[in-house]
Amino acid sequence: MPIFQLVDFFFPALYPDDMERNVSSRAIVVHSQKQSQMNRRLTLLSVDFGLIEAISYGSAKSMRAPKANVFANATVYLYYNPVRDHYTLKDVAIIESNEHLRSEITLTYRGLFMAELIMKTHGGESELEYELLSQSLRLLQSGVADRVLIQFVLRLARILGVHADYEACPVCSRKYRDDETLRFTTDLLSPCCSECGSADLSLPPGARRYVKLTSTLEYGESLNVPLSETATARIKGYALSYAKLLAQGPLKTLQSGLL
Repeated sequence: MPIFQLVDFFFPALYPDDMERNVSSRAIVVHSQKQSQMNRRLTLLSVDFGLIEAISYGSAKSMRAPKANVFANATVYLYYNPVRDHYTLKDVAIIESNEHLRSEITLTYRGLFMAELIMKTHGGESELEYELLSQSLRLLQSGVADRVLIQFVLRLARILGVHADYEACPVCSRKYRDDETLRFTTDLLSPCCSECGSADLSLPPGARRYVKLTSTLEYGESLNVPLSETATARIKGYALSYAKLLAQGPLKTLQSGLL
């Protein structure tokens, strides 16, 4: 008897009863790459299993194979092989295709930036990250894509547990002055006072007021807070620099110059 048949035969005795082979979850495709001439390897941010990779066999050639493009938000049906710790994509039920992100190169790169940052920082809060990314990809078509980008970074920082209250320094506990420019601590990955800061990143008083105000609002409401073009550009630059700190390394999408 071939070895894979022996494994299948003895599977119930080797593994717990609750280790299912056929599983499903809501998930967003955050990366896709060709694997051989026929298949694609997908990276999925799933609600139930976290950040996983799954092979979509035949998707490059066969019309019948399940299709899941980058940015697609879907219920994915997977086959899990516990021996190889390997997922296979069996079927897809699209919730949101997010095709609007392919209409402009700048929107495409904003979506790719969000996906890359999720992959670089994923810390286990899968459902919260899924909900944030799902909402952010949808809101990119709202006409204020830069504000969406800013809020995505700030709200991801909160999920990661490094979001500050912008009231007092998390290092020395001193309350900030109204006119104080904040610096950053690389140890805590959060804003701090200028005396305790070490990272080459600053948050001026006006930008701090915006960040503090929007942190108390729902995502959609925060996009309605007025910002001039100059202020938007300045705060976006801050958010993108903060993203590099959160990722603890370079981000390919930031090197494109299209954000």
